[in-house]
Amino acid sequence: MAVTTLTTLGALISDHTRATVLVVLMDGRAQTAGELARHARSRPRR
Repeated sequence: MAVTTLTTLGALISDHTRATVLVVLMDGRAQTAGELARHARSRPRR
């Protein structure tokens, strides 16, 4: 993995909302945008 790719990935998952969504998705079950937003205590974009 290139350093720039690793740096970009680190920046993305350091955000609490994005990290929460990734953790929720790791269980393998399908989630709607609204469900993911509720887990992350965020609002879905419209």
